[in-house]
Amino acid sequence: MTLLINKLARTHRRHGSALACALACACSFNATGLGDDTGGIDGSATSSGAPTTGDLTSTTHPTTTTVTDGTGTGTGGTTTNITTDPTTGLTTTTDPTRSPMCGDGSMDPDEACDDGNDINDDGCKSDCTLNVCGDGVKGPSEGCDDGNTAAGDGCDARCSLETCGDGELNDGEECDDGNVVDTDECADNCTTAKCGNGILQATEQCDDGAANSATAACTDECKTAVCGDNKTLDGTEECDDANGEDKDACTNACKLAKCGDGIEQMGVEECDDANAADTDTCTTACTDAKCGDGFLQGKEQCDDGNDDDGDACKNDCKLNGQIIFVTSGTYLGNLMGMGGADMKCMAAAMVGGLSGTYKAWLSTDNEDAKGRLMHATKPYYLPNGTKVADNWDKLVTPPLLAAINITETGVQAGSTTKVWTATNPDGTNWTPSDCTVWSAAGNNGFYGLRDATDATWTKSGNSQLCQTLQAHLYCVQQ
Repeated sequence: MTLLINKLARTHRRHGSALACALACACSFNATGLGDDTGGIDGSATSSGAPTTGDLTSTTHPTTTTVTDGTGTGTGGTTTNITTDPTTGLTTTTDPTRSPMCGDGSMDPDEACDDGNDINDDGCKSDCTLNVCGDGVKGPSEGCDDGNTAAGDGCDARCSLETCGDGELNDGEECDDGNVVDTDECADNCTTAKCGNGILQATEQCDDGAANSATAACTDECKTAVCGDNKTLDGTEECDDANGEDKDACTNACKLAKCGDGIEQMGVEECDDANAADTDTCTTACTDAKCGDGFLQGKEQCDDGNDDDGDACKNDCKLNGQIIFVTSGTYLGNLMGMGGADMKCMAAAMVGGLSGTYKAWLSTDNEDAKGRLMHATKPYYLPNGTKVADNWDKLVTPPLLAAINITETGVQAGSTTKVWTATNPDGTNWTPSDCTVWSAAGNNGFYGLRDATDATWTKSGNSQLCQTLQAHLYCVQQ
């Protein structure tokens, strides 16, 4: 009777009072069945409702309990079977006097479960069916349940929440390889590995994210910037044409080609010797040295950079006058005579690349310089183009415009300042000291001073032993 009351109460709660009342009214009891006026069985129960011995026979089974009235089991009495499943703890009551009901706590044959409550998400739903993935009800073992088993909508076919790293490609994910390795083809934020994501993958040399660019240390291709990659690195490279050609506008050092870099730029420069000298074979304008470029080079006597052949420098870069120089070499007084001295001047001129005929500025007792040298009406120049005198008359009338201290090679003379002369400023002989006509080691010889512009340039007023003094010679173009 207690079970029946409990079911009526649950039925009232689920189905309303009208149905419960109808069920209650349909119940009737007689003196030979349950529920007589005394509340006992067969009218012999005690006032407390407990059955007397022999009136109620109870048989207990490990899983089933059968209750019969006083007439005996299955012989005209009412039988109630209470079955308890030892594995689940659920109780199934079979009572032929009632109809099965979900929610009574007893699992009926047509029920998958019955936990006696109205809670839907505890494993047994209120309709006595089990919670399963895809029923739209989130069960205790489910992370979600959206009523379907479709993947990619946030809740997968196993009713687990779809997240990055679960190995399933979900909405909003570019990839999902099921791991948290950031350096493989799928990053741990489920984005496809790509240059510029700030994550260094195995195929990349670098990745600075948004800082990547064609002019940055990490390029827009995620490679470390180097000269020759066809990308110009800010602050380091001036250019980068990546062509391997060193003589075009951009060198292989990623520098803009310019005169003086030591690389001859094709079609632009004639030469490039990477120095600041204009007197060698390549000028600082990166042009080949030539007569008329305005620079004194090689064997040029002059170069005024113009095409006026009547001025001091002719168009062949020869001085429009006579050359006079002091020999770079020095000699004892025995010069092998006047002829020997002239030969020394010619030899020096050849070394210096000076054209023409040269004689020594020397005199003896029998011959003076004035009588053996040509009297030029044009200026006298040093090999470096410096004017010494405007003509012969000015040469023999000191002071000179410049000291005769430049050698045949166009450089300043070294060694002693003394020059064998035995000649007065006017070109006559200065007797009697001429080292015995410049052919003896004995006696004395007069000398001039190569750094002087006054009369001492040729007559210093002193003489020295011919066998001990090593002195220069003046040489004059004829």
